Amino acid sequence: MTKHPRLTLLLLLTLSSSFLTPQSSFLHAQSNDFGLDISAEAEKKFLSNRLTLNLTGGFRSQANTTRAERYEVELSAAYKFYDQGIFSLKAELGYNHIWSQKLGECESTYKDKPRHAVYYDDKFDYIGQGQFAPIIKGYTSGYNTGYNYTASYWRHRSRVNASLSFSYKPTKRWSFSLKETLQYNHYYSCAADRTKYREKVRYKERYDTDGTAYTYTETTTETEYTTKEKLSKDRLMLRSKATAQYNIRKSPFAPYLSVDFGVGLGYKAHKWKFTGGTDIKLGKRNSLKAFYRFQIEDDDDEPNGHYIGLGYTHKF
Repeated sequence: MTKHPRLTLLLLLTLSSSFLTPQSSFLHAQSNDFGLDISAEAEKKFLSNRLTLNLTGGFRSQANTTRAERYEVELSAAYKFYDQGIFSLKAELGYNHIWSQKLGECESTYKDKPRHAVYYDDKFDYIGQGQFAPIIKGYTSGYNTGYNYTASYWRHRSRVNASLSFSYKPTKRWSFSLKETLQYNHYYSCAADRTKYREKVRYKERYDTDGTAYTYTETTTETEYTTKEKLSKDRLMLRSKATAQYNIRKSPFAPYLSVDFGVGLGYKAHKWKFTGGTDIKLGKRNSLKAFYRFQIEDDDDEPNGHYIGLGYTHKF
């Protein structure tokens, strides 16, 4: 790293500035979940290791690991068309098919409206000392409450990734990379069960036999079971990922840190992923990766939360 100190410093500043934008929505995270991220990958290299094919299967959990969040399978190809030892440039194209579960949601549809008095606009009582008070015309009839509950549902999604990554390796131990990805998602239509619950409370007046008025309440409830269709939709996102990794001498461990930021193109969305982990060599053909990730989403694609991940790779 001492051979190119200025270039190394310039690269670190460039990677950092890619994420220090005014759109730092990650400072306003909502509720956080916890889940597991498990994957298995098969890899094969061709053309003097310039072309790499990968087949990956993955699983994620959510709701504190009690529910499945997604199953996915990915096929990708990467080609390293420039490699000069210290610098390399690689292009990648991949296809994912994702089957994800959206957990149930309950939405309140009415706010309580307590009974209150209604006054005449042009009738007043004289209350002394030159002051007048409006005369009560009557009272509001009551209030409504209710909610809509959408049950959990599964949805298929196709994803295409096209990326370009730049790597800088100033020494045998240190490596830095910046990856820019254009991501296209197609969400297939599906249906979700929905419950509509409504409660209506009405205040009414009655008279006793002696003419005395009194108030009573009348409550009615309505429950409707329907199916809500989730229409198909398309989403385009641009993602930037910066990674720094250190290969520990005479050790199977290569720890790394990465920051991933995504912004929606044509729709409002910001996504942040902060990851720390390590690659673990198990031999020439097998390796593991273990990591911790904290991610923040401001759309309904994935939940906010913490993830513990474990991945296995076999090289043919």
